[in-house]
Amino acid sequence: MIAREGVVILFMLGFISSLLFVLKIYFLAIPCTLFFFFSLYFLRDPRRETPYGPLDIVSPADGKILEISETASTYEISIFMSLLDVHVNRVPYGGVVKSIERRGKKFLRAFLKEADFENVQCETHINSPGIADYSVIQISGIIARRIVNNLSPEKVVNTGERMGIILYSSKVKLILPKEKIILKVKPGDRVKGGITLIAEIKESL
Repeated sequence: MIAREGVVILFMLGFISSLLFVLKIYFLAIPCTLFFFFSLYFLRDPRRETPYGPLDIVSPADGKILEISETASTYEISIFMSLLDVHVNRVPYGGVVKSIERRGKKFLRAFLKEADFENVQCETHINSPGIADYSVIQISGIIARRIVNNLSPEKVVNTGERMGIILYSSKVKLILPKEKIILKVKPGDRVKGGITLIAEIKESL
């Protein structure tokens, strides 16, 4: 299954590749065709069902956990998505979308710490009866130039639901309230969006 956000890109690449072959401009046609097939792989959107229960928080993205940092009240979990990872993003825990905020101007390498503050990004704030407020931040990378967020304020979302996609290499950061959860992952772990258990809500809450 191909991500619907990438259909136009694939159509344009296919058209340009075909045109270049017709015009016999092979030195451009061949790399363009290779990029078409890479994009076909990159834009895959596998069907997934979240297998966990009402206290489970799942990964918002496929990739590798770069870092888990702490503030006085939160855990900040950074997930780096390489060019080989599925780039569709998913809702970590059900609730109601409070707001969606876009900011940033730069396109630094996504794995750099500075990218968290300076890169083009989209932060989705979600309110849930289980953990109150938390947020998911989609962060662009040096190649990624487009962040798609399909949610909207006041929308009710479910755990594992598709929320958007970042086109090409990028990062997703999940910010959770520290006192309400138990982490189930560590830096270096590989995770899958909508499948890997990231954290568990404390039952006493």
